[in-house]
Amino acid sequence: MKRLIWVATLLTAQQASAQATQVAPTTVGGYVGQVSSLVFEVRTELAPAVTGARRTEACQFTPNKVQALLDRGNELTNQQRSAYAANATPTNASLYLAVTQARSALLSIQEGVNAACLYAREPLAASVASLSLKVAQLEVEQAFGELGKAADALGTR
Repeated sequence: MKRLIWVATLLTAQQASAQATQVAPTTVGGYVGQVSSLVFEVRTELAPAVTGARRTEACQFTPNKVQALLDRGNELTNQQRSAYAANATPTNASLYLAVTQARSALLSIQEGVNAACLYAREPLAASVASLSLKVAQLEVEQAFGELGKAADALGTR
């Protein structure tokens, strides 16, 4: 329970800070939180919009959001890889895995958006988009699990 509270507090503070200043998150927890928000946004807003009148707007802005987070994810992945190489602790391993899972979720979102926006007229486009977004949700859940493991590792010191 303490771990869950710690992770929730960490994500809430980091996400509020990132949203208030409109900058990219500087920590793995903030990054995973933003990716999670994007997964939710895409699953609840983009999917219905692609079939409706807001298709052009949704397909124009979502890829930009995904790309911006992917760029930041590349930086965080490199930072965490270096941190783990310098000090191979369970915490650093979990943080590295969390950021890579979040990046994988973004790649899945990108596939879903491409299927929904670029190939909308293809018969299987909606199914591919839906499946990609479900995979993204699972990958974000795994990233949160790794954040929990990092919290546990910090608590055992």
